[in-house]
Amino acid sequence: MTEANDLKVGRSPFPLHGDDKDYSGLDIHLAYLAGSNDLSHSFMNGANFVDSIFLKSALDQCEFAEAYIERTQFKHCDLSGSDLVRTKVVDTTFENCIFENGEWRESEFEQVTFISCDFTHTTINLCVFIDCVFSDGSVVGLNHRSVNYNVFTSTRLDELISSEYVLAQNFGLPGANSQLPVVRAGISTLGEACRLSDTSLFRVRDFIGGIEGEIGRQTVRTNKLVLEFIANITVALATTRRISPSSMLYVEQIFAQVAQAAISTADFQAAMNAVLKIRNSMYDLVMAIRTDLPSTEGYGRKITAYFEDTFSEDLGTDLADVLSWLFFQQPGQVTLTSIRHGSTLMEFLLSDSVPIMSLASTLGLIFTQASVIVSKTNQIKDGVKHIFARKASASKALVLTEPQPEKVPAILKSGTVLPELGPIRIAVERSGKTLITLDNRVEITIHP
Repeated sequence: MTEANDLKVGRSPFPLHGDDKDYSGLDIHLAYLAGSNDLSHSFMNGANFVDSIFLKSALDQCEFAEAYIERTQFKHCDLSGSDLVRTKVVDTTFENCIFENGEWRESEFEQVTFISCDFTHTTINLCVFIDCVFSDGSVVGLNHRSVNYNVFTSTRLDELISSEYVLAQNFGLPGANSQLPVVRAGISTLGEACRLSDTSLFRVRDFIGGIEGEIGRQTVRTNKLVLEFIANITVALATTRRISPSSMLYVEQIFAQVAQAAISTADFQAAMNAVLKIRNSMYDLVMAIRTDLPSTEGYGRKITAYFEDTFSEDLGTDLADVLSWLFFQQPGQVTLTSIRHGSTLMEFLLSDSVPIMSLASTLGLIFTQASVIVSKTNQIKDGVKHIFARKASASKALVLTEPQPEKVPAILKSGTVLPELGPIRIAVERSGKTLITLDNRVEITIHP
């Protein structure tokens, strides 16, 4: 049996309309099309394509605005000049396909494989790629200035990106020249953070510093593309546990200030859309942190934190003040007793013992990238045991042990439905710079 006949099994011929090229809004399931030019210059807006096959067919100059494509295969197809705008593509393969001179905008691709595809002069803006694969020559077309403001999460490329411009204008791409320092001349930029986004040198503080610099330069009008790009990056970082809810609250405040200063309805809407997107992702992250917490008995009175980076004693003192407010709702209850450099080891003493569960849940909201350990003694180097470790991971479905709060109110009034965010929000308002500076990988030990 030939490949074409094999792919036909269980599928019906694609319902062609003859001279009528409008397939908008249709639901196409288990369809098959081979060796046809009948879909060239067609309208597919809002259409759904599921479990279908397109083989050696022309889909050039088509409009796929708001379309949905799932579990579908495109092999040896011409999609040149076609537009994918606010389209979602899931669990789909494109093999030996031509996308030349097309426009992709605000579309989402999840578990999509591109094999030997041609993206020459394809404009790709504000798209999100999650767990995708680009292989066998598909990467070449991404090294072009028409590829901007896209976010790549857990996506595999079989070649490194060589264009410094593309690395600086997109997030999550692996680059051949990306081992340069993230901060040049002491200034954090969004481009620098993007360029190092796929390396261990990426830091949340540099990303947020780049946001503040980018927003500060928008004195004439709001760049809505940049706002959406920043929001998409923040969501990607939350999904992979590379940013804490405290830092997300800080970013939310930046966008809220943009909304307050907006002089047009369009600018206000752009800023508020970014706020809602971040709150939505922050809600999911907080619920995941809740789920990850084990049931651990006991009390803690000492905390040690081992950071990869070097931080000053003043920063450690600031963190002690933050922890005092979070644990005791008053100042002076947590003291920085020791700090050692060469990386940084900070030791904190609490004025009274606090349940380990309370300590761990609070620390999880400001150090999402932390591995947390509980020691059986109050000696720093004595035997310890892991209770849980937070590592960068892909998004996963939440399995909750208690009723889940309604998500919509939580998004509209962040901190009301999720009570643990209330104190964190106050801490961010008081000491946001300290929290975003320390938001990185850290090993935390709780001692009795």
